[in-house]
Amino acid sequence: MTTGRLVGSLLVLVVAASAKAGVPTAEQVIAKCLASYDAARTYQGKLAIHIVRGDQDARTTLDLKAENGSNGKIARSAIRLTTSSHGPSGSTSTEMLIVDNGTTVFTVDTRNKQYWSQPHSEDRISGMFRRLTENARQSVSMLKVALERFHGRPVYKVAGSGVSGAVSIVVDRETYQIYSAEGSGGAAAAPFRSELAATDQAFNKPIAADAFKWTPPTGFARREGGQGKP
Repeated sequence: MTTGRLVGSLLVLVVAASAKAGVPTAEQVIAKCLASYDAARTYQGKLAIHIVRGDQDARTTLDLKAENGSNGKIARSAIRLTTSSHGPSGSTSTEMLIVDNGTTVFTVDTRNKQYWSQPHSEDRISGMFRRLTENARQSVSMLKVALERFHGRPVYKVAGSGVSGAVSIVVDRETYQIYSAEGSGGAAAAPFRSELAATDQAFNKPIAADAFKWTPPTGFARREGGQGKP
């Protein structure tokens, strides 16, 4: 699984297109948003994802560093990933490190001292959010783009609702970075609610080369299959 698909597989948030006089359409906002991430030389940020589905509660945090190549695709990246969930069947938690040095992707289970490896594959930083926006277009038939402020910043709030649920995504009007997204829906017996918060985002700031290096420490076992690049 690629880096870009990880967030998309965790969140099912929705957006569709609409227009207002003097305000860009949802499609325009989304297109500029995704392009802004791929145009960056480097990206650093933290994503916090919270999903409640029925009586199951799951939280995921990602601390991401990525460096784009000249083709607009990720050349190297590093992700620290933690997950926790609890429900009627109990609680689970994981801690993972995913390092792509440009040649090999290492997926490391630091808690259990084991790792997997696979060749580098092309991906885009925008992939973190692309699945989110694609699901959005398919689930909401009418979208409104409003001009609002978020922590003092001018933003576009892309929001809509329909028979499948409701969604809102907050995008900076100047940088086109995503700040937050929320979605809800599902049947009465199994409703879901999802939230995404993106913080500490930095574009084009230098990242130390050591961030993209990883060598198996003594005592770590290499495993075959079962894991891949998020």
